[in-house]
Amino acid sequence: MILCFKLERLQRENADEWGKRERLETEKLALERENKKCRAQIRDLEDQVENKKQQTSAVVDSDIRSLHQDLNDKTKVRNVYRTEEKELTVWSTGRRNFLVATSLK
Repeated sequence: MILCFKLERLQRENADEWGKRERLETEKLALERENKKCRAQIRDLEDQVENKKQQTSAVVDSDIRSLHQDLNDKTKVRNVYRTEEKELTVWSTGRRNFLVATSLK
């Protein structure tokens, strides 16, 4: 009789343990699915960040090229202005010298 009670108690404990194991296994599978979804979301976010980074880099590169072109254009204009200014100075000096020379005659 005592053995029957012990056997029944052990069977109940065994059933309880199996129930716990099944619940834990179910929870484990649910957590694994959730982790898989989270990893996929992380990959998506990383891809989005990389795309934004590339877009931003392209815009910055474009802006830099544009600024370099503007600087080159302004430098060319400044150089032309300086050249013309020098030529005008030479011309004015020559004309002045010509006027002085003709007035001395």
